[in-house]
Amino acid sequence: MSAGRPVVDAEPRSGSGVTVPPRDAQSSTRPYVGPLLDEFTVYARAAGHTGATIAGRRKVIRQIVADLGDPLMVTAPALTNWFGHEGWTPWTRSTYRNAARSFFGFLVEYGHRVDNPAGRLRRPRMPASLPKPVSDAELAFLLDVSPEPWRTIVMLGAYAGLRVGEIAALRREDVSAETILIRRSKGGDPALVPTHPKLWAQLRDRGPGPVVRTPRGRTLTGKSISSRQRAYFDSIRLRAVHMHRLRHWFGTAVQRQQGDIRLTQELMRHRSITSTMIYTEVTVAAKVSAILALDAAA
Repeated sequence: MSAGRPVVDAEPRSGSGVTVPPRDAQSSTRPYVGPLLDEFTVYARAAGHTGATIAGRRKVIRQIVADLGDPLMVTAPALTNWFGHEGWTPWTRSTYRNAARSFFGFLVEYGHRVDNPAGRLRRPRMPASLPKPVSDAELAFLLDVSPEPWRTIVMLGAYAGLRVGEIAALRREDVSAETILIRRSKGGDPALVPTHPKLWAQLRDRGPGPVVRTPRGRTLTGKSISSRQRAYFDSIRLRAVHMHRLRHWFGTAVQRQQGDIRLTQELMRHRSITSTMIYTEVTVAAKVSAILALDAAA
């Protein structure tokens, strides 16, 4: 496999670094993969996974089948060898591992296999993440120059910490002067976020329906916002800015002003406080202040 290549629905190829059955040996088993994936989709949906999560895992499973053959015959050593690819980032390896464990666990639970070849795949060590919020100056510039719908998109990311999918799904009837209702947050749960006065001023006179639309009145999806953001930010010479950095700014600003990590966790809507730590930033000024304070403590 080439380093870092995306998962695709492909046929097995020679030279992939793993041993796969000959094409004629797979022909009798390949038609079985589709029904298995369909059954797995229902299984995952019943477990409460989102459509995006299920679609991503299906792609990983298709790639495993393309490289290793019949999933009912995949061995633990072959799967471990597949996961030993040097070109993957820890994040890719973790995502693929979750998909494999879920799928092969399903096969065991539903009696399609007696063993789980993914059961002993070790959790990859994840590197420490650093926050990457936009600067206050970058945010001020965005608010100053952005036309619609980008001004609203930027404000929802920075003043409510919304993700692109949540921004695209937000409707005017979900916004009041007090709260913003997120009908389906990450993980599928609903959530409430207090409404910033600037956001209320921006949205209160909007008509019913999606708050984010193109100039021609068309609605946007989270995927379309993600795909369009690069061209927009590049056009205003903010080439290092992307949407999630606005959410980073939200998290770091709340933590810096309030100093309460549990409050930040609630507003960021993280299940684990470990995730919240990624979005918090100890400023350089705070570090310098802490060092200078050592003289007073001596």
